[in-house]
Amino acid sequence: ERDSFLLGVAEVLIQRGSPGEDDWMLFTAARHVNAIKPELFDPVRATELNLKVGKIASAKGSFVDAVDFFRAGVGRLDPKNCWMREHYDLTLDLYNNLLEGEHTIGHEEQAAQAVEVVFKNARSLPEKLRAQYVYVESKVAGQSYGASVDSGLEILGLYDVEIPTEPTERQLNREKFQLKVALRGRSLLCLSKFPIATEEAVIAQMKIAQITLRHASFDKRSVLASMVGIRMLRVALKNRVITKDLPFLVLSLGAPLRQREKYEGAATYANAGMSLMERFPEEKGGEF
Repeated sequence: ERDSFLLGVAEVLIQRGSPGEDDWMLFTAARHVNAIKPELFDPVRATELNLKVGKIASAKGSFVDAVDFFRAGVGRLDPKNCWMREHYDLTLDLYNNLLEGEHTIGHEEQAAQAVEVVFKNARSLPEKLRAQYVYVESKVAGQSYGASVDSGLEILGLYDVEIPTEPTERQLNREKFQLKVALRGRSLLCLSKFPIATEEAVIAQMKIAQITLRHASFDKRSVLASMVGIRMLRVALKNRVITKDLPFLVLSLGAPLRQREKYEGAATYANAGMSLMERFPEEKGGEF
């Protein structure tokens, strides 16, 4: 009788609730659905409701509540067919939000478990990007930037971007020469004329490279950081596209030059980076 009452209330609230002023109805409906016997409510609808409400909670900064809803959604999935074609997108979206939420609230073990599920079941490398990013970020637990960098290089290798973990100055100079060849006499400002990437594989490479370079800098592996940045400039030139992570990569390359008082070279990267930032005005104040 109790379950029937909660089910009836939940159905009314689902019909009337919507994101915004009435989202409390959706929150209450989800809690009612999660409190009743699973067989009384369609599992796919329950999963969709928990995912929707979890996203609303995340947007409000209520990450603990969001994770509770995402976990409830996972609990309604049928492990035998949730990764099949019909439910694939829903399942992937749910797990991506779950692993990001777990990581955000510091539950690294639970995040790692969700990451492994995505690694095992996602169909393509770009579809694993959000899991890859958390995989790399989570290695920083205990300020272990070295482990994070190595994980980032591991992921980049899956995209055929092979970078040695401890490159020498000679290898870095060779990388710089190859960049000069790729530029074919153009300045780095030519990058700002390229279209914004839509290919998921390129976007993924740049995002993973950005966090890898950042953590390499924190780990005082300056040669490696420069190697990552320059390699990704070559990737951008090869594909003739840019992404929102490229400005950070370019600007980062100027830092070691400034430290060595090579101001002209530093200015070259600064000008190119600022020019690229103009292509992504919504990102200002983020990684920059």
